[in-house]
Amino acid sequence: MTIEALWAVAFSTPEGAAGTGVVVFETGRVFGGDSLYYYLGDYAVDRKTVRGKVDVIHYSGPPMNIVGPVERLSLNYEGRIVDDNRMEATGIDPTNPQRRVAMEFVRLHNLP
Repeated sequence: MTIEALWAVAFSTPEGAAGTGVVVFETGRVFGGDSLYYYLGDYAVDRKTVRGKVDVIHYSGPPMNIVGPVERLSLNYEGRIVDDNRMEATGIDPTNPQRRVAMEFVRLHNLP
């Protein structure tokens, strides 16, 4: 199953903070962003499991994301492909394992 596409992503924390963005999964790489941060990372797929690492880097406006006022956040994530149009994953900050981010993805557009 290929996940190479443009995806909408909704983020949330156990504390109730939430946000949204867009992400492109292409040839093992992740690119994306929202109005304050851009995302760069990687991924691997094994059957219906997706895992990887993503860096969330501040570029505009006040440095405030769903985990607080940070310039940069790295997350190791793992999740599952629910169906052709949905994925879900949990990201964990390796420097602070209490910092967790749930991610829900919806496919917007297949890549050419």
